[in-house]
Amino acid sequence: MSKGTTVLSGVILCIAIAAGVGLYFRVADDRPGVQEARDIVEEAVRYCKEAGPEKLIEEINAHKERWVRGALYVFAYKKEPRGLMVAHGANPELVNKNLYDLTDPTGKLFVKAYLDIAILSGESEVPFLWPNPVTKEVEKKVGVCKLTEDKQYVICSGSYSK
Repeated sequence: MSKGTTVLSGVILCIAIAAGVGLYFRVADDRPGVQEARDIVEEAVRYCKEAGPEKLIEEINAHKERWVRGALYVFAYKKEPRGLMVAHGANPELVNKNLYDLTDPTGKLFVKAYLDIAILSGESEVPFLWPNPVTKEVEKKVGVCKLTEDKQYVICSGSYSK
């Protein structure tokens, strides 16, 4: 084997090991990303249009697998009164509570932020800190929200990251 071939083989081996390590950590901490949150919100908004908001709200509150996938879950607010939670796939204690003035541990009014932006522009993505229902730790989260076509509800999900 020539010196050039040995160096090339070593480089290929290092790349393979690095790829394997990255794959291991992705599998070991398999968290849905922001795109998955966007996708489930889009799916919920479509379903709301097809089946009606009452059916979507009922299914979210029943924790149907379609709307609850580990740390990825759907939640919904009425547009008015602004901040009224009508459905939550992970925490039923939040349903029928007005969360408009809720803050994260840093004092950020994140519900106000993502609702106001979604109501004004049709959709929003807002970073904040929130307890992860899977790890039970406060983690970074991006809230992804979209106004329904009838403009009466804001459907949301979010993506946690370490």
